[in-house]
Amino acid sequence: MASQEELKDFYVGQDVGSVPKPALVLDVAIIRRHCETMIRTVKELDVGFRAHVKSHKKTEIAEMQVGDKTLDGNFIASTMLEIEGLVPLLKKLQSERHRVNVLYGIPLVPSQVARLAKIALEVGRESISLSSRSIRAIIELDYHPPALNKEGLLEKLVNFEKQGYVKLLGVYSHSSLSYAGTTPQEAMKHLINEIDSCKEAVQLHSQFFPQKQLVISVGATPQALSSQNLLQKGEVGPEATTLRDLLRAPFGSDLDAKVKVELHAGVYPLLDMQQLSTKASMQLKSPEEEIAVSVLAEVCSVYSSGERSQPRLSLRPGHWHWEGSHVLAILAGRNCLLGDNRLPTRSHA
Repeated sequence: MASQEELKDFYVGQDVGSVPKPALVLDVAIIRRHCETMIRTVKELDVGFRAHVKSHKKTEIAEMQVGDKTLDGNFIASTMLEIEGLVPLLKKLQSERHRVNVLYGIPLVPSQVARLAKIALEVGRESISLSSRSIRAIIELDYHPPALNKEGLLEKLVNFEKQGYVKLLGVYSHSSLSYAGTTPQEAMKHLINEIDSCKEAVQLHSQFFPQKQLVISVGATPQALSSQNLLQKGEVGPEATTLRDLLRAPFGSDLDAKVKVELHAGVYPLLDMQQLSTKASMQLKSPEEEIAVSVLAEVCSVYSSGERSQPRLSLRPGHWHWEGSHVLAILAGRNCLLGDNRLPTRSHA
């Protein structure tokens, strides 16, 4: 496998047309802007943040996601390979006096325990969190708060914690229902409902959380983006007031435990048409301005619109077929964003 320096020597400064195709093109300026906006949002709202890496799987982007001296290096990963790839970044953040933690976001199977334990030993104490249906350091809700203590799970966790085997951090919810929304108000409602579900779960089982510091971790990109609406000037809607109050103090004084809300999201640095279709944030503009990822490909042939309702493109290699003339316009627009059809020079890469 080529080193990063070898890849830079090969790609940096090349004309876009001469890059081997198909190629995935990332617009670093857009990625950096999205990351900075999210960091500014969570800081102003005084909520926690956990960055998912499954969409991009790049340590360079992961570092941008937590690129502020005041933020902890909290991440979520969906594969063991993603976590292993984060290890150098985690150590770097630790050297800069950041606390680091990676949540393995799927149930841990026995075959992966030793592999994950090796990472935990290398990075250090409390660097790895789990979310599974058997033992959970962060408990996943699955939209059913009463099921939080299914099969005596909480009793087992409390007992394990007393023995020093685990540390119960809080509850975690990742709702995909928000992708059905089409307005900022709907996205904020989904985030409100998600926080309320976590509150219900904690209240139903409050005997397990006496005088404890807990995290309510909620999100998906539409919900996380909707929090940016709270920084807008002017009237945003009653949902904004409700959401702002929930983020500030989810329980008020109704619970002895100290609870902090944590937002999590992953695809927001890149975005795609699915994300933009939710219109979750009022700040988002056109796809050309907000989507940071595109595919550079060679067109083998174009089937004319006289034969079909829309032109159809056949792309090399294999059997890629894209319909609609807008595809070429998007690719052309992305090339222009790279600057005169050339990839950035080394000083700007």
